[in-house]
Amino acid sequence: MKKSILTLLFLISISVGVQAQAAGSPADTAKVYHVIDKMPQYPGGQGALRAFLVLNLHYPVVAEKSGVQGRVVMKFTVSRNGSIRNLSAVDCKITDYDKRVFNRLTADEQMKLKKACAKGFAKEAARVIRLMPKWEPAEADGKKIDVPFSLPVGFNLR
Repeated sequence: MKKSILTLLFLISISVGVQAQAAGSPADTAKVYHVIDKMPQYPGGQGALRAFLVLNLHYPVVAEKSGVQGRVVMKFTVSRNGSIRNLSAVDCKITDYDKRVFNRLTADEQMKLKKACAKGFAKEAARVIRLMPKWEPAEADGKKIDVPFSLPVGFNLR
């Protein structure tokens, strides 16, 4: 079977619109930081993050075979020790698909295939994020803090 050439383009315009919250002692958990001195960062910066994703992200087989492309936004917390927790897929969209494949399917089959592909995108993005090394944590008022972070990941066939 011929392998299609695919290029993973990442929509890693890392969402900096994060809502920072402190997490620490029970007295600190209610403190909300409106100004963060230093945002969390993947070790080596955005270029290193892209390289990590390119190296580790695999296109879901069901999506590749069906010509489905998509985008998933992963949300997680970068803890004050740099670890990632509270990982979830908050938005997963099919951005394009092979109409020749879909036109042969019933409406119900199309919906099931789209859901399977979206689930595959979310599972793969989560798998790779769990492989990441610890991040450089955010800082506010000279203290390391927990910060929610959003990372869009695109899956595109070429």
